[in-house]
Amino acid sequence: DRDRQLNFGTGGLNGTVWVSPNHINLFNVSTLSPSGGFFNYSFDPALCAYDVGIQYWRMGTLGSICYKDANTSQGTVTLRAPLTTQIRFPNNTVVTEGSTVPVSFNSSDECSVGVNASTVALYFRGTTSNYSQEGGINDWGNGTYTFGFSTSGKDLGVYNITAQADKSYYAQGNGTMAPGFRIAQGPVLSSPSANMSTGGWGAAWQFDVQCYDLEGDQFNVSLW
Repeated sequence: DRDRQLNFGTGGLNGTVWVSPNHINLFNVSTLSPSGGFFNYSFDPALCAYDVGIQYWRMGTLGSICYKDANTSQGTVTLRAPLTTQIRFPNNTVVTEGSTVPVSFNSSDECSVGVNASTVALYFRGTTSNYSQEGGINDWGNGTYTFGFSTSGKDLGVYNITAQADKSYYAQGNGTMAPGFRIAQGPVLSSPSANMSTGGWGAAWQFDVQCYDLEGDQFNVSLW
């Protein structure tokens, strides 16, 4: 009470608090009673009810028959949320050296809503070599991101993939696919030969070919 220079105790006057869920419009979220001359409110934003970023709030008296309504100046509160990043594919795929590996991953918030316009990066970690990609990743505008990883000139072996996403008002999201893919190379067959060039019925032919696999994998050789 400014005229009498008195604080309101419990009861005697109702107050309210308004908070914006969408950075623009203020909505009444709670009716308050004074305590020791103060309105107190603990703001716990309901999951998925508020956008991340800067939101606005205001407190004031409401509906008293003895006093005019009065409001505070507008304040701000900053809401942040975690990002979840998940690689969709590849998933333990085998590719031939020189081919392109299609990579797709999603970035979403805690409400499972896709988050676009993030700063994203991909990291490919192999047995002997590591590669990173911080540009040229396609943003499909719905939280889905894609990239084609060229294996030309890359070391053979197994690679894990980590996708990283950053955006203002979000905690960084990281997702890993392990193993993501393996770069392989087909076996090499060379120097075919036979123990004779001509022979009749009942002759025992012997065919030879040199076989070599860069990765030391076992394989079968067929003869037609």
